[in-house]
Amino acid sequence: MSSALFGVALSALGVFAAQMQRALAWAWIAGVATMLLALLGLGLASIVPISAVFWLKLAAWSSIVPATVATVTFSTTAIGLLRGARFSAKILRTQAPA
Repeated sequence: MSSALFGVALSALGVFAAQMQRALAWAWIAGVATMLLALLGLGLASIVPISAVFWLKLAAWSSIVPATVATVTFSTTAIGLLRGARFSAKILRTQAPA
């Protein structure tokens, strides 16, 4: 799940409460930022005196956070849509290119 798709799912579908949207967004940002910092640390492993294995493990374990947030977002959105939640007007007005 990309960050752009995550943002569309949160804002356009309107299934989530505002507090849940903020919590999921911050968890997503924290997980992705940790992964990126770990990969940056891996790239700087020759300069920074920390083992490359540490950076790889940190990147791998931090990927659990965005994966969990994506699963919660998808599940909650699917349940909301199955229960009859309506699409936002933003989605209804958007038309696919011909």
